[in-house]
Amino acid sequence: MASRAGWCVVLFAAVSCTLVLEDRSACPCELSVSVSGVMGETAVVVGGEVVGRIWSDSTVVCRVPRGEVAVMAVSGVSAGEFTGPPGAGSEFRIPEGLDSPPLRLGYSFADASGDNARIDVVMRKEYCALSLEVDGPPGWGEPYLMKVRSDVCGVSACGEAVEGAFAFTMTLSEDGRSTVFLPRQSLDGMLCLDIFMPDRVLCTFSLGAYMEKAGYDWSAPNLQDLNLRLSLSVTTFTLRIGLWTDTIPMEVVI
Repeated sequence: MASRAGWCVVLFAAVSCTLVLEDRSACPCELSVSVSGVMGETAVVVGGEVVGRIWSDSTVVCRVPRGEVAVMAVSGVSAGEFTGPPGAGSEFRIPEGLDSPPLRLGYSFADASGDNARIDVVMRKEYCALSLEVDGPPGWGEPYLMKVRSDVCGVSACGEAVEGAFAFTMTLSEDGRSTVFLPRQSLDGMLCLDIFMPDRVLCTFSLGAYMEKAGYDWSAPNLQDLNLRLSLSVTTFTLRIGLWTDTIPMEVVI
């Protein structure tokens, strides 16, 4: 009997070791994605696949292969409009001639090497709604036109500016108002506003430089909207952003 008892102890120990040393590397990881800053329908994308849609700050739970995995939350555009491999290199480009959509974006990497993992994703407002109000001399109206140009045409999944041509012609209402959605700009990039007629450019000025002088911050987590007012005369135009103002000769071209 003692001999049998000894064998039972050895067998139990062997089974216990087998359970402890079980290889679980092929088992999926249960990943909880907590998304904050949600405004409107938002797609939660894990490893390039949409795993859920939410309309308020929420947590989405999914199973993923073990290892490091890219996690993105996006609203304002469909997740399918991001091109490139899943991860930081995935990017959204604004179609030529259009302005930015109302894009909100969050991105992070999750360490899903264990049985369970959790990641927090904070969404950021990636566009500036620039409202333009134009006052001109009597009868100025058409054929004056406004065009915003930039060397940033989109954003990567991790929030970096994507280089490329951006040009949007603003259509003024009868009372001289219009709005353009600008994508997040690089700090050393080009952002210009053209005032032109069908046959020639009357003036081009650095909109980005004047926004900076007025205190605008393109590196802020959530981009602020901005109101800009132009007062045109025959020889000058006056630019006003909040309490900041400057008058520029109409013949100046940069």
